Amino acid sequence: MEVGAAHFLLDLAGVTLEGMTVGEEKTSAVAFPDEFVLGSLAGRKGTVAIKLQDLSLRRLPAVDDEFARDLGVEDLAALRAKVRAELDREAQAVADQEVDRALQDAVIERAAPSLAPTWVAERLREHEEAFQRLLGGRGDQLAAEQRAVLLAEAERRLRYAAVVGWLGLSKGLHATAEDVEAEVARIAESTGRPLAQIRAELARAGTTGIENDITERRVLAFLRAAARIEDGPPLPAAERRAARRGGRGAK
Repeated sequence: MEVGAAHFLLDLAGVTLEGMTVGEEKTSAVAFPDEFVLGSLAGRKGTVAIKLQDLSLRRLPAVDDEFARDLGVEDLAALRAKVRAELDREAQAVADQEVDRALQDAVIERAAPSLAPTWVAERLREHEEAFQRLLGGRGDQLAAEQRAVLLAEAERRLRYAAVVGWLGLSKGLHATAEDVEAEVARIAESTGRPLAQIRAELARAGTTGIENDITERRVLAFLRAAARIEDGPPLPAAERRAARRGGRGAK
């Protein structure tokens, strides 16, 4: 694990590693950052075992016109403009996810759809299995706090799925067979895969997932058009994490 890498725990860098020699081992307390990828660990404290495998210094190239041309742009000014545009797109994507999450929560609260307990239990089981895969299968049982978080998200996603289904039918937004065929053609073109191959796979697996994705996108577009969206203060870190998870699709 490289110090400074995106997945490295930042509060270890330059603190507990300082003064260590190659081959040395130690344990250290660590605080997981509020934006940690595993929401159940975000903001919490723990203990890690550290072993310094190697010690070297990475020397970065000079950031100049030659560096920019190596990356396929004309000069340093063009590179900076490209990076700025990418950052702006990423910021807009995060903002869109936060808006989508807020719209979803608003319609769930207003519609208040009821759910069958067996449906919720099945989705919770799927969430637990996904969480265990993320952890590499370590730990057969989830803590009560983790299970509560998974259950809450499972219920939320199911309630939203029910609202999407109702709005899709009542507002004429549900995906048609023609919509699915157009989406399949788009997937084939964007991936470079033969259209016949994708159709054969869908014949075995079904097109429900594609239909749901199309319908959800249309419902979100409908909600955006009908809503009055105003700028407000930034969301707390926990809510930003939830927005990002929700923005990947509530199925």
